[in-house]
Amino acid sequence: MSALSRKNITTLINAIEKVYPKAYADSTWDNTGLLINSSLGNTNTLTSKITTKCLLTIDLTSEVCDEAIKNKVDIIISYHPFIFPKWNSISSTTQHKSTIKLIQSGISVYSPHTAVDAVKNGMNDYLLSLIFATPNNVKSIMKSNASEDVTEGMGRFSLENNAQNLKTVIESIKKGLNIKFLQIALPDELRSMKLEDINITSAAVCAGSGGSVFSKLKENCDLILTGEMDHHTVLKYKELGTIVVVVNHSNSERAYLRNVMKPLLEKSFAESDQIESCDVLVSEQDHDPLQTV
Repeated sequence: MSALSRKNITTLINAIEKVYPKAYADSTWDNTGLLINSSLGNTNTLTSKITTKCLLTIDLTSEVCDEAIKNKVDIIISYHPFIFPKWNSISSTTQHKSTIKLIQSGISVYSPHTAVDAVKNGMNDYLLSLIFATPNNVKSIMKSNASEDVTEGMGRFSLENNAQNLKTVIESIKKGLNIKFLQIALPDELRSMKLEDINITSAAVCAGSGGSVFSKLKENCDLILTGEMDHHTVLKYKELGTIVVVVNHSNSERAYLRNVMKPLLEKSFAESDQIESCDVLVSEQDHDPLQTV
């Protein structure tokens, strides 16, 4: 399969970063941007509009690598950085073998990661919408330096006038994340109550692992939703009277790809005068590594 030209890869990245500006990513630790550049130099199609195909995934596993090659995509948009932490050398590990296969197949890899978390209409806004369908009083827990908007940054907090009962919230989370099970820690004073009798008017969310973000939360809240949280932090919030909901790390992220990222990127690609068409696929092989048995 022939790789895209450097100019065409740049065109695709510009369309991606129109939705998820790289400036929103946390560059102090995150490894975002074009992580595998398989583009070629000058080609005869430099001035032509691009007809291309991309694959969305949370994790770029060997299964997803093979799926991308089979589907002849030009670029993989991997939410989690494929190269993390950064490599100092190449060996015969599965990840490194996948890198070589992707380059040989002319497939580039771009990771937006924390930029997706921070922007408006990003992953954390999606999580919050599963608790409050149309939240009105929203702010980020850790404000982004790239924006003056208080709703943009890491995590989200909302205090609402209209309460949602916990049973409804749990069912909404399961449906919105396409999961059958989740884990919940109830404060002792709530354990004897029916879920439908527990009201939620305030909530904080953070995709993935939310412990470090929630440590910056100044407000008390009824419920916290995240992918994973360590044992002692769960106990801390439980003792403070906060309900904790955990769904597994990538389960908190994956549904966003199909429900929000795919249509947003399709719109951005369609608006580019340099892109004829871009078929946006969502990986069928990407899944949370943990199973409930």
